[in-house]
Formats: sequence, C-alpha cells, structure tokens
Amino acid sequence: MRARFAHIFKKLAQSLFLIVLLLGSVLYGQNFSYDYSGEISTWSGGYSLLEDDNYFSGMRILPSFSGSADFNTSSLKLDLSLNGYLSYRDNWQQDLKLYRSSLSYQSSQAEAIVGLQKITFGPARYLRPLMWFDRINPTDPLNLTEGVTGVLLRYYTMNNTNFWIWGLYGNDESKGLEQTGTKKSTPEIGGRIQLPLDKGDIALSVHGRKRADTNIEKRIALDGYFDIGIGLWYEARLDIINNLPNRKYLTIGGDYTFSIGNGLNFVTEVMPMEIRGDDYILNDPQETLLAASLSYPLNIFDNVMGMVYYSESQNQFYQYFQYSRTYDKLKVNLGLFNYPETDFSLPMGGNLNMNGLGAQIMVIYNY
Repeated sequence: MRARFAHIFKKLAQSLFLIVLLLGSVLYGQNFSYDYSGEISTWSGGYSLLEDDNYFSGMRILPSFSGSADFNTSSLKLDLSLNGYLSYRDNWQQDLKLYRSSLSYQSSQAEAIVGLQKITFGPARYLRPLMWFDRINPTDPLNLTEGVTGVLLRYYTMNNTNFWIWGLYGNDESKGLEQTGTKKSTPEIGGRIQLPLDKGDIALSVHGRKRADTNIEKRIALDGYFDIGIGLWYEARLDIINNLPNRKYLTIGGDYTFSIGNGLNFVTEVMPMEIRGDDYILNDPQETLLAASLSYPLNIFDNVMGMVYYSESQNQFYQYFQYSRTYDKLKVNLGLFNYPETDFSLPMGGNLNMNGLGAQIMVIYNY
C-alpha cells in the first residue's frame, strides 16, 4: 500500500511540474486558454448467460483539464486527466490514477510531447503488429488504453514526410503485444519515418529495449496504406531477441464501402504470425488469425456493427455485435458477444476473458 501511494505521489509531482512550466510560459504567451471536460460511463451485463453469478457492472469517470499558451508561431499545451472506476465482477474493485499528464510544444512543422501520453501508429484496424505502446480494443466504446511515460518528437517536412523519435522511461509493465515487461530503470528508444505517396503512404519503424529477463529486444516494422478505390494496408514486424527465436507478424487488410442504403462498410484482415518462446505460449507457434466486420449507419443517430475473429490453431470463432445510438453528449451502446472457452488470447487490445454468450449495455455521458 505504501508503495502504491508513493507511485501516485510521484505521478502527481510530475504533473505539478508540468503545470508550473505552463503557467510560467503564460508570462510570455500572447493568449492563454483552458478547458475542463470529462466523460462518465456506466455499464452492466453478463456472460455465460446460461450459468449463474456471471454478472458484471461498473462506473468510470475520466475528468480532464487542458490549458494552452499561444505564441506568434507556436503554442504550449498541457493535458491532464484522471481515470477512476468502481466495478464488480466476482468481487468489488476500484482504482484512481493518472490517465494522461503531458506537456506539448507545437510549431508549424514540429511537435514535442513530454509526460504520460498515448503513442499509436499504423493503418491496421483489428490485428495490429504495430500495437507497440497501446492496447486499444476495437470492441471498447471508450477506446481506453494505458499511456506511456516518455518524450516524443515529431517533425513534418513541406511534402508531409514526417519523422518520429521517442524515448521512454519508467514503463516497466508489459504494453502492446508484449508478454514480458521492460527491465526497471532502463530506457527504451525508437523512431519512425513516414513517406507520402501519390495514393497513400509507407513507413519504417524501429524500437529497442532491455526486457525484464535481461534479453535485448530489437523491433523493426514496415507498414503502408493505399487508396486505389478500395483501401488496402499492411503491417509487417520482426522482433529480434537475443537468446530467443525471432518473432514474425504480418497483417494484410482492406476495406470498402458498398453503395447500399446509407453505405455498408466492410473491413477484413488476415494475420499470419510465428511466435516462439516461454513467455508467449500458443498451442501452435505458427498461427493465422482472421478478422472481419460489417458496419452500417441506420441514420445520423444509430449505427450497427458486427465483427468476427477466427483462430486457425484453435479452430474457434469469436463473435461480437454492437448497436450504438449517439446524441450530442450522450451515447448508448449495446454489445452482444459469443466467445469460446479457451486459454488463448487474441493479440489485440484487451483480453477476451469473458467466455460464452454474453451482453453488455453501456451509457456514456460527455460533459
């Protein structure tokens, strides 16, 4: 408990330092503005509906504050938000922690962000080899994901080529597709270059870190997106880990909107991968996953979406259906799912740890 409070105090101290920097900049800025907003959500549902006592419910609040100081050709912005929740599933759980805490400097061609932030990139929708630092679950209406602490620098040329450089520190827990965390008190360094094409773009990303098991891990990835009447994309990733076999991921996907009614959108992805090693156990180290979805806007308020995943090694289907209704500040989301009972976890944001036929209703209010 003492360590927990010490961690929270450290994060709050970092946030206070960012606030002091922003307030100091106001003395030199031409304009200063701020905004307070947030999101409140509540949910209830059940899984394995033919059995008893498999119900869950909860409530979450995400208050956020942002302030910015504007200069002649640049700006300085502070983003702070908290994540507090109370939930029940077999037992009560609650937590309150920093969700984002970052200070960013922006000019016409450059950006620098320091602090607890979200870093995400890559064109894939569901099966994402480039899910390096986030765990966004496509079935989550809130799109929640833990942030990473570090520095991110981005530079944009006049022809829209962009360069990323990042350095992370203090992110000991596993993130993204990682099954093993990073060794404590060691930095992580990486970068990305993205080149525009006539009808799309291509990119190269690299990252290096020392894992908690002291093995050195190097990642290299290529990705691209092409709009040729239909959208096509790919993400290819290679992990080189000393003392362990290399790991290979590849996703190829596409989408198309059919001229049916208000527009029927179809998305599909296939992901062959080869993962070996004691910290990532599959029934078959060579796995192929498939994902597909159909979404249709009934009107400006209502939308329906169906999604299915398939695991070749498990010979199992994971099915999800969602209906959502959106108002100005209120959103109601109904989800139905059918997940088989298996120890296998899809390499996507969040684990599908509720088995059988289930349902969940969520109400989201933005203020």
